[in-house]
Amino acid sequence: MGLNARVSKMARLRSLAVVSAARERAVPVIVGAQVRETSVLTRVALTIAHAAGTRVVAQEGAFGTFQREHDVCESSLMFGAGGVLGVQAYPSLERASFGLRITNGPG
Repeated sequence: MGLNARVSKMARLRSLAVVSAARERAVPVIVGAQVRETSVLTRVALTIAHAAGTRVVAQEGAFGTFQREHDVCESSLMFGAGGVLGVQAYPSLERASFGLRITNGPG
C-alpha cells in the first residue's frame, strides 16, 4: 500500500507534510497529477518528489501542451521518451523556482 500525494488537491505545504510522514514510516509515495495541469503544478510536484526522496515509486504529470493548447509557463515542462522529464532538455530545472516564468497567453 502507498500514498498518492496529489499536489493539485493537497497544495504544497500539506503535500510536504504528508510525504515527510510517509518517509518516516517507509510508505511508498506516488506524486500525483490531475489531467491538464499546467507546468506550475509540475514544478510544485518536482519539489514534493524531491522531498519524498527514495520513497517515490512513481510520478505523474509534466504533460505540458500534450493536453493543453497553451501552458501559462514559459517553458512548458513535458516528459519525453520513456515518460522521463529530463533535466538536460530543461536547463531551467536547475535554476531557482525551476526557472518559472508566467506568461499572459499564447504568442
